[in-house]
Amino acid sequence: MTREVVTTSPEVHLGQAARVMVERHLKRLPVIDDNGKLVGILGRLDL
Repeated sequence: MTREVVTTSPEVHLGQAARVMVERHLKRLPVIDDNGKLVGILGRLDL
């Protein structure tokens, strides 16, 4: 489990989110809105 949670926002371009996932070796990336609410999860299969 990762101590430092890495998230993205719905406004981030898909390419940028994919780059973060590759650089951080992540299988899933939570998508958080401006209020800190989870609105989705971006997974490798989504790319």
